[in-house]
Amino acid sequence: MEVRTADMTALPFADGSFDVVTSALAIHNIPSPQGRYRAVDEAMRVLRPGGQLLVADFWPMAGKYAAHIGQGTLRRLGPGYWYGGPWLGITLLHAVKES
Repeated sequence: MEVRTADMTALPFADGSFDVVTSALAIHNIPSPQGRYRAVDEAMRVLRPGGQLLVADFWPMAGKYAAHIGQGTLRRLGPGYWYGGPWLGITLLHAVKES
């Protein structure tokens, strides 16, 4: 196993390199909406056909990512993932890259 650090808006990997891409409470830290959508686009780009994207982020953001890519299921992760209360809970976006 290898861990690499990179800019999530410009991943240094070839198209279709991974079966699974995950992100946990990271994408919302990108300052601009365009940058956040670019990070999601990059995650989808490096997935193989049939690969899975799993993004856990604050519920408003996860919904925006799903709308941006035009697919995915959203599942709220519940009280164990609240930040101060239910108004800032975490939602899991699960999307599968089309074949």
